[in-house]
Amino acid sequence: MELFSLAVLAHLLDPFRALVTFAGVLLWRSPRGILIAAGVSAMVCETLLTTVNFIDDFTYEWGDGIGPGLIACLAQAAVLYLLVVLARHRRNVGQTVSQNSLAQNSLAMRKSVSSPHEAPLVFGRPEPAE
Repeated sequence: MELFSLAVLAHLLDPFRALVTFAGVLLWRSPRGILIAAGVSAMVCETLLTTVNFIDDFTYEWGDGIGPGLIACLAQAAVLYLLVVLARHRRNVGQTVSQNSLAQNSLAMRKSVSSPHEAPLVFGRPEPAE
């Protein structure tokens, strides 16, 4: 059990695995995408580990680390998904605020000018009112 938990910790701290998982989370932006991204990332990383170890003649076979790798990828995918959702939420809130302020400014402009022919044509920065 100690080796399993150490393997999970090692896979959690693997930056390449986190990068592959992040790419999967960005491709499938849904809660169901967490499972897909974790599964794909675990298989890709396991395949790469097997390929690299096959070249160096180690005794590592495909599937030896799939359990800890899948657990680590699930945890990484959940955290990365939450970060993506928070980043999109912050961006949407900023756009909503700017859109609301634009709408309020255009409404105020329409109220102050009764017809389009009365609107002054201003180039550059408007001069401050005295």
